[in-house]
Amino acid sequence: MFKKIVFVCGVFCVLSANAQSSNFEGASISLNTGFNSEQVFLVNVNLSNDTTPININASYTLALFPKVTLAVGVNYDFSNTKILSETVSGVTSDWYIKNHYSINIEPGYILNENSLGYAKLSYHRAKSYWNNSYSFVDQNIKGVGYGFGAKFFMNRNLFLNLEIQKTTYDSFIPSSADITVTHKTTTSIIGVGYKF
Repeated sequence: MFKKIVFVCGVFCVLSANAQSSNFEGASISLNTGFNSEQVFLVNVNLSNDTTPININASYTLALFPKVTLAVGVNYDFSNTKILSETVSGVTSDWYIKNHYSINIEPGYILNENSLGYAKLSYHRAKSYWNNSYSFVDQNIKGVGYGFGAKFFMNRNLFLNLEIQKTTYDSFIPSSADITVTHKTTTSIIGVGYKF
């Protein structure tokens, strides 16, 4: 009899734990904004600018273990991230990152029934665009990002998302200039999402 009670209690605990992890399982979408710190390194020159991103993230979360999840997602940035816009001697130079998207993997850990913390690893693609009267650059760039974040569910479907991520892009040499260019971005976001 005692063995049966222990067995039933064990099954109940496992099912309860799996039910907790399944609260976070499924497809979700979120709209995010926040703060971008952009840096561009040109040999010994460091250009920087702070911008406000607006992006959308779509992901799917799997419950792997009672307290462990794994999400895979895609993120697209609607904003063109301006790095430089200045006029010197009548010549205007504009430099920004556009068409930025990323593919993300997020291993997560359930903190409680309404909160999930996660690490993030991302593959990024974008265009580095620079234009003035004398030169033009439209370079595809790719990079790797890493960071961490958390989701806080206000009810079964609606959640608040907080995240910080650092991205480093591969260096390149524009055909119009004999210099090495390296982009780096630190992004802090806050967003509202919906789990289906």
